[in-house]
Amino acid sequence: MADQADLAGWRIEPESLSTLGSGLTRPECVAATRSGRVYVSHFGGGVTAIEPDGRRKDILGQGDPLVATNGFTLLPDESFLCTNLMPPGGVWRITRDGRQEPFLTEVEGRPLPPCNFVHHDLMGRT
Repeated sequence: MADQADLAGWRIEPESLSTLGSGLTRPECVAATRSGRVYVSHFGGGVTAIEPDGRRKDILGQGDPLVATNGFTLLPDESFLCTNLMPPGGVWRITRDGRQEPFLTEVEGRPLPPCNFVHHDLMGRT
């Protein structure tokens, strides 16, 4: 277990924190990138990108069903896999231009219910 001396450089003073983003739609999942861009889930159908200067862009799937995103993961091609909390559930791929397609909607012939989170690792496994 780390002692106080090990943690001294990790202390964050509350006054050093600031707000990033406002008016978001249920930002349950958050991913920050090296570039300073932050992505948050958008329950209205995709992901919201927030630039370091605070500008934001909603990246929403266009199609049926509405993908009520709870968790998401950013893929190497810069599209997203988004979990759908609403029926029919499953995991959906949403591209930067809003194309939406099912990624995983059943396992062994059984429908995948509304899902909470998805992850794509460095070895390419989802």
